Amino acid sequence: MSCSCNICIRNVESCCAVLLNLSEVDVNIRNTKGETPLHVAAFNELEMCTEDLIRKGADCYIVSKNGDIPMSMIAAKIPDLYCKILDQSISISGSHHKCKDCIVKIDFRPLILTNDNAINGDEELRKRKCQNDNTLCNEVRLLNDLLSTDEETKQKIFSHPVVDIFLNQKGQRRKTTLIITVIFRLIWLLCYTNYIISVYLFNCPCRVYDWNEAGKNVLENELGNNLTTENTTLIPNDPSMEEMNGTNITDSAQKCFDATTVNFEFFLVLLFTIVRLSYDVMELFLSTRIHWRDIFQIIVMGMVFSTFFPTFAHQTTIPGGQYQLAALTVFVAWCMYLSVFGKFRKIGGYFEIYAQVLRRFVSIIPTFIFLYSAFALAFCVLFPKKSFFSSFGLSFIRVLIMTMGTDYEAMFYGVDFKDGSHGPVVGHLLYAAFVIVVSVLLLNLLIGLTVSDIQNLQKQAKMRQITIEITNMYNTEYIAYSDKLPPLIATPMRKSLSLAEKLVRGPQNEMYFQFKINDPRDTTVVDELKMSARPLVERIHNERQSVLCEQRTYFVLDKRSSMIYPSNLTKVTQGINSV
Repeated sequence: MSCSCNICIRNVESCCAVLLNLSEVDVNIRNTKGETPLHVAAFNELEMCTEDLIRKGADCYIVSKNGDIPMSMIAAKIPDLYCKILDQSISISGSHHKCKDCIVKIDFRPLILTNDNAINGDEELRKRKCQNDNTLCNEVRLLNDLLSTDEETKQKIFSHPVVDIFLNQKGQRRKTTLIITVIFRLIWLLCYTNYIISVYLFNCPCRVYDWNEAGKNVLENELGNNLTTENTTLIPNDPSMEEMNGTNITDSAQKCFDATTVNFEFFLVLLFTIVRLSYDVMELFLSTRIHWRDIFQIIVMGMVFSTFFPTFAHQTTIPGGQYQLAALTVFVAWCMYLSVFGKFRKIGGYFEIYAQVLRRFVSIIPTFIFLYSAFALAFCVLFPKKSFFSSFGLSFIRVLIMTMGTDYEAMFYGVDFKDGSHGPVVGHLLYAAFVIVVSVLLLNLLIGLTVSDIQNLQKQAKMRQITIEITNMYNTEYIAYSDKLPPLIATPMRKSLSLAEKLVRGPQNEMYFQFKINDPRDTTVVDELKMSARPLVERIHNERQSVLCEQRTYFVLDKRSSMIYPSNLTKVTQGINSV
């Protein structure tokens, strides 16, 4: 099997067929690695040998010493044969596939990968094995392994109706956990937003960046020489406030003082924050791999705790930078909440489109970074008195904003040019060049690429959404079956995620899921998936019915000889043609 040429493959297939015809052959014999002939055939991508072994009764679920399962290897290396296995997992109960009472049974065993009667019969043994290897009970481990295969393999398997129905049922099992997560994060977000608004907006508003006509901010104008730091807003529990306002604290000062003390609302938001941070840390360490999003969430939670500092430290002053931190944190917190909705199948595709467009934009912008820098430096030299061109950083930001348009008259006919001058000629030329090169060409290029990306992404939206859905399901179950998870959380979480416990067991350890494909009252499977499964069910029914009809006996009348003789369906056809 070391050679993959056509001649060697035919020789191997012929040899395998001869061996399988022997009565004393054992198709499940193992070598020193615990591998069966089915392991070897699937690994070498011998489709005919693999199919012959399965037809002879080879066990597709025997685990080798390396943890390899033949069914998983077949799915990754011989996707066409695996699709045939999925087709054969469908059975029909009823007189006809179009009748209302037709029941479709699907054996999910090729997807869940379990055939160990000892484990299925002994729950304690199953729990112990799952604790030793939390991927053993992960019902989407086969689909997760297929994510590393080529696009053609994923397209064949992930688009199969059996896989669609399986993921739909897994999503229904996971829906409760997902809804609880969404509700908890929404409650935390509202409580945290209430704290930020109460402290930083209503009771202790920022007065550092509010400038009056004299060029001073409101805080400087109110306190005059008593203000020692420009970038601080005094909180009323500062002793200096009593000196400035006499012996009595004003109502606004008392209001700000009350907002920075520990109360029930602060204790509630602090408790929710600790719970969420604990979950994020647990998810980071228990996941299969560390993702940058998990690290970013922990960083954001650290920023959240920093915004609690006025209450923690009984601050007498709030620095201006802390207001900026609070504004940035509440902005990021609301943006992160959007990612939760991306886990829902119906709306997840739109988030994937937005993420793809954002990635394309980020990849294009560095290409034009030198172009933006050139215009920013040129405008800095020509308009040094303009506040937004006074430094390279401000000028660069201004140039980015000018991409969407700017006021031409304010730039060249403003108060700086009252003597009749219209500014430098080079400035007019550079501005015109900027409008043509950036505002017209670059912006239209970005729009065109975005539209083309969306059109291409819509074609692949289902496949990308399935990929994300499988990844999220696998990570959730990987955490649920971890031995490091507290039993108080793990037990209900595993029970809600497991689909195998709800399936009907067959005599040979089949795991049947059944539904009425033609009954609109049966809502176990959505109508869209029922429609996609109907052609497959009809084809399977016709193929199996043809096999049965070929085995039946018919009597044919030969008009030439006036004799009646028994015949199968093929002879009936020949008799009709002869007549």
